[in-house]
Formats: sequence, C-alpha cells, structure tokens
Amino acid sequence: MTRSEIEGWLLDWLSDELGIGVDDFEKDRSIGSYGINARQLEQLAGDIEEFFEEPLESGIVVKRATIDRLTRELCILMDTDEEEFAGEEPVRDQELLQDLRLSGIA
Repeated sequence: MTRSEIEGWLLDWLSDELGIGVDDFEKDRSIGSYGINARQLEQLAGDIEEFFEEPLESGIVVKRATIDRLTRELCILMDTDEEEFAGEEPVRDQELLQDLRLSGIA
C-alpha cells in the first residue's frame, strides 16, 4: 500500500464516522478537534487492525493525534517509505486524553 492509499483510507473512515467531507480535514490538526469520541477511537483502532491485518501499539491513535502523524505511523506499520519517522516523538492531544480518562479507556 502507498502512503496515499493509507491516508485515503483514514480520511474516508473519519469522513464516514464524523460526517465531515474528506476535503474538509486538515492533516496537521488534532483528530480530537473534529469531535471524535472514545467509542469512535476504539472503533477506529479496531478497524485499522482489521483492515491492515496488523496489531496496533496500545494508544497509538491518541499518541499520533493528527491525520498526518497517524498516517505516518500506519506507513511504518505497513513498511512503506515512511520509516524515517519511526523515532518521531508522539504528540498527545490532551483534551482527547482527558475524555478517554473520563470514559475509563486511558
């Protein structure tokens, strides 16, 4: 899979789940800022594992809190050309983490 295909899958998933047009997403903006909730995050993680047939690191969707960073992580998982980002420090969405704590997930 290419980076473009991975990003397209992620954008399509978010668009379908959140009711936001694919072109309306900003790739460097926090996924949490689009109103995703804890249940949806769990579903996203499960759907990623199912679609890509690879287990995810626990909490990776929150640690890679933007579309761009999560796409990069999925590229690494799928062994595409994004390996140079493997050591990149995660950016945590504090508001999203708080919501997850309140729901008992984090």
